[in-house]
Amino acid sequence: MENAVDALKMAGAALLFILAFSVAMYLLARARQTTDAVLDNLKLEEFLPKVEALENNVTREVGIETVIPTLYRYAQSDANIRIRILKKDGTEHQVFDQNLDSDVATAVSINPGSSNDNAYYTRLRSEYNNPTKSAYLFEAPWRNQNDSSYRIDRINAYIYGTQMKHLPEVSYVGKGLLDLIESVTPGSTAIFEESYLEYNISGTVEKDEYGEEIVTRPPSTKTIITYKLK
Repeated sequence: MENAVDALKMAGAALLFILAFSVAMYLLARARQTTDAVLDNLKLEEFLPKVEALENNVTREVGIETVIPTLYRYAQSDANIRIRILKKDGTEHQVFDQNLDSDVATAVSINPGSSNDNAYYTRLRSEYNNPTKSAYLFEAPWRNQNDSSYRIDRINAYIYGTQMKHLPEVSYVGKGLLDLIESVTPGSTAIFEESYLEYNISGTVEKDEYGEEIVTRPPSTKTIITYKLK
């Protein structure tokens, strides 16, 4: 009798094991199906290294009390923003972008037409290393300064239309933000149209051991904040 009871217990345990194993295999199969469905629906092009506009909208009209604090974000080691000041006709009066600073410096260091030159560097030299244009970046000599005081100095010089204290060769005399406002709206309050444009700028997609593509580094974004004088 005792042997029969032990046999029933062993049989019951075996049935429980088979049932648990079957449930586990079912759940694994469902998980695999879910993973496949997610990967099939994943738009990998959104994560590849490229530039893709995500949003572009005019948010509000603001005064200089909003523009100036935004400019100081440039000095906070935030390379993921670009701040543009536009004249009433839409031309660029000044630009603040740490990545652009480095690119301009590189473009200037390359001999035009050499094997290292390209259309992008040619455009940078034309637009941002041309002293006849408002957005002249002076070869961006402040770019490698780890001390944020250099960037703050540049912002102050631009706002008030003065020379940089650290780098006197960088002069915004007569070309500062207050000069721009005074030339357009003397004696009155300036109004700017504030807009945002956000881009995907990087991301990494790799293949795993099964040959499936996975996102190993999500895309980072670049936000362009534009203030156009009205």
